[in-house]
Amino acid sequence: MNADAAAIGSTMIPPMTKAGFSLAVFGISLVTPPLGSACFIGCGIARIKIVDMLRPMLPFMAVMFATIVLLAYVPAFSEWIPAQFAK
Repeated sequence: MNADAAAIGSTMIPPMTKAGFSLAVFGISLVTPPLGSACFIGCGIARIKIVDMLRPMLPFMAVMFATIVLLAYVPAFSEWIPAQFAK
């Protein structure tokens, strides 16, 4: 975890837990790499338009979005694996 994530995490954990958010989902969101930055850098290196790269990526981005929605709004998905280790 980088320093920014640690700083944000330490200040945001109390309000997030008070609001009822799962800390597992919150932790996942802090370490997920920024997709937009990677797309712009990749397009710059390949010297292609971002639109030409994003069209083929749309199905993968839809799966990523669905996964994030499941993790954020259905806590059983994000807490199942840690519960297996707690046994």
